[in-house]
Amino acid sequence: MRRSAVISYTHLNLCIDIQKKIGSRKILLFGLVAVVLGMALLTASTVTSSAAEGMAYVAVASVALSMFGIGVGPGTCISGYPSEVTTQVTRPNAQWMGGISFWFSSSAVFVIP
Repeated sequence: MRRSAVISYTHLNLCIDIQKKIGSRKILLFGLVAVVLGMALLTASTVTSSAAEGMAYVAVASVALSMFGIGVGPGTCISGYPSEVTTQVTRPNAQWMGGISFWFSSSAVFVIP
């Protein structure tokens, strides 16, 4: 078995255990807050990159924070939030839209830079 597969499997099991202990709604909101903070830090470091030295390191750290937020939040429970917020009648549509928006935003990372 490859080392990366073992790390991914271990990470997935760890995230599932944390999600069961804390709750999917809190984990999702924590992850999304980390993503927002990472993107705000990335914007600030990009704007001030010509004025201050070392902002490239801050930009790398902000991208790492955003990736951590995605991995902890929406990466582990793509359909967790729509299933908790909606009723049983509208749940399939909400999960469908949640999946589409997750994959669209994930693929936009590769298209927009």
